[in-house]
Amino acid sequence: MKTTPAKNREHQKLIHVGDYLYRSSVTDVYYAIFQRDGRQVKRSLKTTDPELAKRRREIHRQKVERLTSDSAIIRCPGFSGRCASAHS
Repeated sequence: MKTTPAKNREHQKLIHVGDYLYRSSVTDVYYAIFQRDGRQVKRSLKTTDPELAKRRREIHRQKVERLTSDSAIIRCPGFSGRCASAHS
């Protein structure tokens, strides 16, 4: 695998284009970025189409609203701490 020298790489910047909606300066892919319980939730919308990105943003916004602070944590019986779940 060939690597590109760091000086030639273009760093991605997310450009704010709407409520919770950002576009990558490198790939033009849209991202939705939300705050929930003091944490940032960032999801790729996997599209370069602005209208589709707006629809997908709404779907992700509704999912994020349903999250609770313990939704990503699974309690393990017989274990004094918590086990982090990779996928819910």
